[in-house]
Amino acid sequence: MYKNNNFLCTKCAYNVIKYNQGMRIQWNICLLLGLIFGIFISLNHDTISIASYMTETFNTISIAFIAMIIGAYAIFQALLNDDLVYEMHYYNNGDSSLLAETNHEFLGLLILYLFSIITNILILLTLKILPSNFLLFKNYNLNITISTILVFIYIAFHLRIFVEIRNFAVNLYRIFEAHNLISILKKENQDDNKNI
Repeated sequence: MYKNNNFLCTKCAYNVIKYNQGMRIQWNICLLLGLIFGIFISLNHDTISIASYMTETFNTISIAFIAMIIGAYAIFQALLNDDLVYEMHYYNNGDSSLLAETNHEFLGLLILYLFSIITNILILLTLKILPSNFLLFKNYNLNITISTILVFIYIAFHLRIFVEIRNFAVNLYRIFEAHNLISILKKENQDDNKNI
């Protein structure tokens, strides 16, 4: 395993949202939407209040999702029985077992949402301090460019972790299926043993 827990948390979070072939479409959609909204929000004269509203909304969604992740992980742990743990441990999916991979995905997603909430709180505090007509530089075009880049990164990241909930739900569904299949096989084996 990993010797450093901080490294484990960072690596798990990175692995959940890293850009790879399987996530290419999700990333591209999030980047495109982030760019479109980044441009429109930055060109608006009320950028500070729009950014504040957007940050509050994203924070509310992140808090709801983190509660859902923790609840789903509790359900996952409750479903684990000896047979399912055995099958998930010995089913290798690349470098690690399916059980380790699933636990790392839960941890990574949880860390991403914690990061989101902390970032949102810091941004909200900053936006509350700034006046509504705040300009970083005297050059209007430079302000628009910097604002567009920051809003683009912010929106693209949050959309990406929101989309990751879909992958999380699919993985959880597969675990429920595996649990049910193992229960059925166990029952069939018991019935076969009774018939002998």
